[in-house]
Amino acid sequence: MKNRLASDEQTRELEPFSFTHTLTEPLTAFATRGRNDAGKSSVLEMILWAVRGVADVAVDVRAWTRHVLVALRVGEDDVLVAWTITGQEPAGLIITLPDSYDIDWAALDEQALKQMREDADGDPQTEAWDDALNAVLAAGGVINARFSDAGTFQNAVSAFMSERLGFERLDVFRKNNNASDNADGGMVTHSWPLWSQALVIPKKTITTTLGSDPATAAFVMETYLGTTWGAGQSCRTRPVDEPGRGDRERASGISTRR
Repeated sequence: MKNRLASDEQTRELEPFSFTHTLTEPLTAFATRGRNDAGKSSVLEMILWAVRGVADVAVDVRAWTRHVLVALRVGEDDVLVAWTITGQEPAGLIITLPDSYDIDWAALDEQALKQMREDADGDPQTEAWDDALNAVLAAGGVINARFSDAGTFQNAVSAFMSERLGFERLDVFRKNNNASDNADGGMVTHSWPLWSQALVIPKKTITTTLGSDPATAAFVMETYLGTTWGAGQSCRTRPVDEPGRGDRERASGISTRR
């Protein structure tokens, strides 16, 4: 539900919206002509939120958004990640869909828009999100995890993806900035959010293309291409006192359907 400036440029008005799209293979592109800020990045960030458990969703977009459902193929399973957003915080669940179960996205989109219009009019009656989840569960869907905020969302996605795809946690020692000696630091745990960074080419304003920061690039290289590749790339690109950076990729078995 967008809260935007009205045409009189003095008052605010609510604009109901709903968006549904099925990604195509081998490539799906979002583009606009003669208009910026149409929501292309927001759509991709919502998808990444479902896949990675973390995403750079803008504050205003979180405020506008009520419900999100993203269907994925993870290995051999079809999975639905569904959540609501209230007060900037997500809450929802991860469901393994029954075999050969197809969500009627067009009907869901129509019902969701109807619900948003009812909310804008102050007369909510339709429950599109709840109805969709109830239909999935009634057909035999299995709840794998529930989450109630951003932290538990990340943990739920990380645990689910790591178990299905065979990724492990990595505990490493990291020195503090401006460390006084080699012992000045602490242990840091890396898991699915780091490994899944290889699925993303971030915005051009972000300096680190792979890994959450320059120090983690070699770890991701080692995970996807092997230890010697990671070490070699780290040595090849590293200035005297800067950790290595690397490029790496791996077929993850994930395909996004929405």
